[in-house]
Amino acid sequence: MNNKKTLIFLILSFVISWNTHSSVESIIVDQIKKSIYKEYDLSEKPKTVIRSRQEFKNKKEAAEISQGNKRINDVLARNRELLKKRAQMQKRGKKEMLSNKQDQWMESKKSDRDLWQNEKIRMLNRWAKDRQRFLKQIPEYKKTTVKLEVPKKVFKKNTDKIIKANLSSMNRDIDYINEVKVVKNSMNVKIKDQGKRPTCSSFAGVRAMEIKLKQMGIEADLSEQFFYYLSKPDCQQSKCNKRGSWVYQAFDQKKYGISSESQCPYQRKSLTGNETQIPLKKSCFQGSHFANGFNQISSFEALKSQLDLDHPVVGAFKLSESFYDNKGFVFSTRSGGLGKDSHAKGHAILIVGYMKLPKKISNLEGPYCFLVANSWGEGWGKGGHSCLSQKWVERYMYDTPMISLTNIRKQ
Repeated sequence: MNNKKTLIFLILSFVISWNTHSSVESIIVDQIKKSIYKEYDLSEKPKTVIRSRQEFKNKKEAAEISQGNKRINDVLARNRELLKKRAQMQKRGKKEMLSNKQDQWMESKKSDRDLWQNEKIRMLNRWAKDRQRFLKQIPEYKKTTVKLEVPKKVFKKNTDKIIKANLSSMNRDIDYINEVKVVKNSMNVKIKDQGKRPTCSSFAGVRAMEIKLKQMGIEADLSEQFFYYLSKPDCQQSKCNKRGSWVYQAFDQKKYGISSESQCPYQRKSLTGNETQIPLKKSCFQGSHFANGFNQISSFEALKSQLDLDHPVVGAFKLSESFYDNKGFVFSTRSGGLGKDSHAKGHAILIVGYMKLPKKISNLEGPYCFLVANSWGEGWGKGGHSCLSQKWVERYMYDTPMISLTNIRKQ
């Protein structure tokens, strides 16, 4: 009976502990998966339950013994029973103490679980509230898409052809892809809102830096305002009205570290004829965080490889109408299909993982979709995240290599 109680305690301990330590990441991924399964009328894959083998003991036939031996055995049995009871009495106090500690521990974990469930409900309610705000502002977000400023030295022609050439090899390797891969700590960084300015690249680049810092155990809120300034070298000494930028210039420069948000606060409204909003405060130039390593990516194989190494990847896309009002996924079929948004010129987002798709969907969309974080608040997708199918990415990939951030240096 005691062994059974202990086993139940261990099982409950594992379940309660797992639920208590569920992360924001698990909620976001779960909400995206549920949305996909619901849209395509799929049932969730049954959970695999691992059961231990049942042990059986063979019964021994009682051996015939003499009457004298029987009396001796009876005496020995009584003595063993007395010794057993004495040992049980000695252990009873210790067991009762242990049982009390176990009960207290389980009550504590149940309380933690309840707190987490309440936090989950509050989070989903917050997403729903912000979604109402987002839906009303979609026309404003459409205006922020611009032609990205890609420097000639990193520009590669026919990037889309390079990607397509690698699709077949990725399809062969799909059996080795985990069901879900999320870059470490990528969903534990706060989703931000770029507002009415064309600063998507800066938000994606800053988020990548904040993720790498969090992987190093450093909490940071960096300045998109200063990142945008660094990514537009032609607009640093004199005012300009050319909108948009790309992350390469800010990652590549070694003169200034990215400052914190408190040192150089982001301004949500544009200044006519002054995209970088110069002159900036002196404190904007007192940052200490530098991109210390990044790679350019021109294939799906390279993209997957960088994500597997926990490197966030900045990607640029032209958009479909389905990209705006999505339910946590953007596919070429359902919810708008591949229809182009005639207003969309370019938009940067951060790729933070991938998810293997069920066979029914993969036949249409490719074997997996890419998990991304946007900069339009938590009302977009699921908490500011969504999953872009391989087919959608192939169609809307911008004509420039993606960039993965591999390392951060703090000065």
